Amino acid sequence: MKYTKYIAVIAVLLMGFAAISCAQDYKSLKIDELEFTPPDVERFELDNGLVVYFYEDHSLPLVALDATFHLGEIDVPVAQTGLADLCGTLIRTGGTDTTPPDDFNQQLDFVGASLISTAGTESGTVQLRVLRKDFDPGMRLLSEMLTQPRFDQEKFEIAVENKIEGIKRENDNSNLITRREFYKLLFPGHPYGASATTETVANITRDDLVSFHAEHYHPDNCIIALSGDLTLDDAKTFVEKYLENWKRSNGRKPDYPPIPDYKPGVYYVHKDQNQTFLRIGHPGISIKNPDRHKVMVMNFILGGGGFVSRLSNKIRVQEGLAYTVGSNFYQMNESGSFYCYCQTKSETTVRTIEMMIDEIRKFIADGITENELEVAKNSIVNSEIFEYATPHQIATQQASFEFNGYPADYGTERIKAIKAVTVDDVKQMAEKYLHPDSLIIIAVGNRELFDKPLSELGEVTEIPLR
Repeated sequence: MKYTKYIAVIAVLLMGFAAISCAQDYKSLKIDELEFTPPDVERFELDNGLVVYFYEDHSLPLVALDATFHLGEIDVPVAQTGLADLCGTLIRTGGTDTTPPDDFNQQLDFVGASLISTAGTESGTVQLRVLRKDFDPGMRLLSEMLTQPRFDQEKFEIAVENKIEGIKRENDNSNLITRREFYKLLFPGHPYGASATTETVANITRDDLVSFHAEHYHPDNCIIALSGDLTLDDAKTFVEKYLENWKRSNGRKPDYPPIPDYKPGVYYVHKDQNQTFLRIGHPGISIKNPDRHKVMVMNFILGGGGFVSRLSNKIRVQEGLAYTVGSNFYQMNESGSFYCYCQTKSETTVRTIEMMIDEIRKFIADGITENELEVAKNSIVNSEIFEYATPHQIATQQASFEFNGYPADYGTERIKAIKAVTVDDVKQMAEKYLHPDSLIIIAVGNRELFDKPLSELGEVTEIPLR
């Protein structure tokens, strides 16, 4: 098998990461760089604009296909948040013009195929998994689903009920509350900050789903990753047979709303529990930002690197205040977010927040060491191999580069860019992209148990659970 050598390397990496958890002095840790070259993937394109990345693998009699679309809640009015999600669901569960929902499911079951459709904030995905011998009927059903969904009214009503039940259960999950309220404050009134409510779902009709599909589900708005027990000629034959008549879009690009100003401050959500869920942060960077590789290295050292990060070493290892603590620069097409997260005892809530902010300040002021930089860069470069652990990941990784607007050799160029980051680069990124004086601070817990009043951090705004 072409990818067995990558699996072997993964085993070595796992042993290395186990050693990291036992390291006594994270600043003296050494991680060697692995030599790795991403495998080649075939690319072809149909006349209707559909792009396909194909990776041949005959180790198992299986075929995997992922179709990813540029669409999502970003294309939906805030008052109808949830529409893209419902559309993604109903494309699969609502049958097709020629096949009622139950018959469609029976045909999939007959060949043992898995067909899943979802839609999120900025992308929608359709996944097909099927035996090689049944790839033909699997592709026929996939084509029907994509090009002529029925959006059955009864199934629509069931999907709406399920969506509303899910919304009602959101407040059972403190981590989800923290995330939801953080993005509402970070992107007020914008699709990036919106979350579905019973009111927004009530504003959605079946006709809205039909219109959303007609506008966004087109071949020139889609990239397919295909892998498995096929030759390149087989792949082209099947894709052309079932998808070459799929109609292109009208070419109109969506007009996304501008990114709004965010609302820094201290925010509290009451939940009667003995632990506090924390998130502090501010706007970050988009996937297009030319500093993204330098920021990746910076964030690894600050809080994204697990046990070897500053936040984990201080708050978890030295102070014993949390099991989970870290940071992230989450990147989206038009913007992004920086945040630190932590879960701590109620009695150490304010102390932990102060410590997190203090670590950010020290990071900006003091910079990093050469050894921290080496560990971060080698860890990130070595982790690239996990993106190529299976044949289908090899295809999807290459497809994702084009989907995000990156060049075909982005895998190699990304590794070069990470290797080129210097100590001075990280300090510059910290000074440019970390803003400890302009943070959103959210605490979800019971303030009656807190070690100190949240007001010591600033004026507190209480957010009621919806």
